[in-house]
Order: sequence, then structure tokens, then C-alpha cells
Amino acid sequence: MDNIKSYLDLLLYRNKIIELYFSVYKDYKILKPFSLDSKNDITLDFVNCTICGAKENISRNKTGENYVLNQPCLRNNHIDALKDKNKDTNYMGYFTMLGGFCYINNKENWISKFNEIVAKQFEFFRTIYKDNLIKLTIPIQYVRYLPLYEETKEKLLNNNCQIIYSDIDENNLRWKYGIEGIQGYGTRWEITNKKGKFVNCGNDIILFKDNKAIGIDFGSGLETLISVINGEEHLVYSNVICSDLIKKFCKENKNNEKLIDCITSLLCTEYFKEYHSFRIKYIKYMYIKIICAISIINNISDEFLILLMDDINKHIGIETSKSNSQIINEIKKQKQFLYDISFSGNIEKIINKYDELNKVYRLRGYKNNISYIEIEAIKFIREKEKEYEKTRKIKKR
Repeated sequence: MDNIKSYLDLLLYRNKIIELYFSVYKDYKILKPFSLDSKNDITLDFVNCTICGAKENISRNKTGENYVLNQPCLRNNHIDALKDKNKDTNYMGYFTMLGGFCYINNKENWISKFNEIVAKQFEFFRTIYKDNLIKLTIPIQYVRYLPLYEETKEKLLNNNCQIIYSDIDENNLRWKYGIEGIQGYGTRWEITNKKGKFVNCGNDIILFKDNKAIGIDFGSGLETLISVINGEEHLVYSNVICSDLIKKFCKENKNNEKLIDCITSLLCTEYFKEYHSFRIKYIKYMYIKIICAISIINNISDEFLILLMDDINKHIGIETSKSNSQIINEIKKQKQFLYDISFSGNIEKIINKYDELNKVYRLRGYKNNISYIEIEAIKFIREKEKEYEKTRKIKKR
């Protein structure tokens, strides 16, 4: 596949991958994507993940028809990763999940079902990535929940795929779905990009209730798949929200890509503001902080931010334009705050002051909310002020 050169290329790219995925699961029902609905996750941690089509049946101890779909999702469960330069590289708040759900009833062999899903996922990956090295990671702690047949292992190992049993952070691949009594244990798929770096491309997760396997939740981020194929590190401009304007803007630098995703996620979150007051407040606060810092560093005007918001609104299909001016006002206040504290002393003092201002969040279980990008913005402001002082002194002479 050639590199994406236009918005039309992007749509053709996406459609081709979706069609290929559905063909691998040809015996599964294809569901239409759900609209954004906070009922699918009242915490707003992971709205509209692919399991949403099965949540009602699972909660009522029922089975249903196996399905696949391509589903727009809003994810805020790892929003604190935005603070950490080492953790936010591939973070996306708004993205498309390509995946599905396989029910397991009491009469079926759940181990056989799990191996079937692993084989199908691998078939899909290998069809797209003919030469890339693929890696399947299984946590040592959960081997008994994620058993592979010898024939499955042989198929993967003979086709340039590594199987890694790793003693990783157990919380990393243990899943909770907000359904009482449900626990999920997952694998992780990774694929090398053109730079030889492994990129996380999906998970296969077995759900258990009362120590009985009841289903398999599986999926991959569509934008991530496209970025690996296209040889680009940028993920956001592979999203369906991406007009040619946004694509060009994102490719200028990585921070612009982060900015677009934060704006999109913020607008989606704003859509639910009537339902989740405090959670919404915190999520909005985090996104506005990042948007503010990036717009300072990259010298992005408030007028251009409004232009980006209007463009994103058109593509995600929700109407928040009435709130856009309010959001801009909040961004202006946050900008002023960064300017005010930029001259309050050294960076350590700034962090301490910032932490004190955020104590209301810490007391409710949130960690220190200052992000590396805000520190960069503060440094940027101070450097600009030094340049201004030098220029002013020269003019006085």
C-alpha cells in the first residue's frame, strides 16, 4: 500500500482494512457502529468499546450472536498518561476500535474458542503485514486463563511471530468492564513498524464470571493499524475526523497531533456534561491544560483553535459549537494562569505551587496534575520574556 496523500486516500485505506477484517470473521454478524452514548460506560473511562453490543446480555447472564464492528470510541481511562512524556506517545482519547465479541456458552470448549480467536486475529494481521514481525504477549500470571494449543503456537511461530510469556504489570492486561462479577484477562498483540519498533495493535480478552468463561472481547485500534502500514508515527491524522486541513496540521509536529486528539476528546466529553458532573470536570480540566500548553508553545491563536473545533465537529457528528466559545474562554484563563506562574521562581517552586492549587483533585484520589508539556510551556514563556528583555535593552541603547 502506498502512503496516504489525501483525505480520499485515507477513506479508501480505512474501508479496505475494515472490509478485510470483516472477511476474516465472515461467520460473525456485522453490527452497525453505536452512536456515542454514555450509558455504555457511566464512568466515561471507555465509552463505546466493542463489548458494548454484549454488555446487556452479559449482565443478564444471557448469550447472543457473535459479532464484529468498527466502533468510534471515547477513552479517558488513561488520561493521566497525558502528563508523562514517556507514556503518552500512542495515547488517543478518540479513536476507532475494530473488533467484536464471541459468546461462550456452558456446552462449548472455551479454550478452543480462545485459540480460534487468536488464529483469526493473527490471520488478519498477517494479511495486512506480510513481512512485519508480530509479537503476542501473554502474562505469566494469567497463563491458566489464556492457554494456547500446540498447533496454534506452531502456526504463529512458523509465520514470523513471537510468543512471549512475560512477568508484566498484572494490571496492564487485566480488564474490568463495570459489570458486577466480571473479570477479563488479556493478551497483547504488537507489530513492528518501518523503524523496527513494536507498536501495540490490539488485545484478545477472555471474560470470566464465577470462574466460568463467558466470552471473548477482541479488537484493535484502526488508526494504529493504519499508522503501521503507512510508516508514520502519527496516529490522529489516520482518524476519520481528519480533513486535509487537520492532516497537514498534524504532520507539522507531534504536539499538533496531540492537540487535535485532545480537542476531539474534549468536544466528545463536553457532549456528556449533563450526566457526569465531577468526572466531566476533571476530564475537561486535563484536556484544557494540554491544549493550552501546546497552543502557547506552537503559537496557535484562539481563532485557529475555533476553526479546528468547527472542523472536528463536522466529522464526529455531534453539535458542541455553542460550547466552543466557552471552552476558548477556559483556555484563555488557563493560559493566563501559566503566564502568571511563569515568573514565580524556579521550576521546582512552580511545580509545588501548581500541586497546591490542584489539591482538591489529589484529595479525591487524583495524583499531581502538572504535565511535562506545561513545564515546557512555562520554560517557553520565560525564554520569550528573556528575549524580549534583551531586545528592549538594545533599543534603549
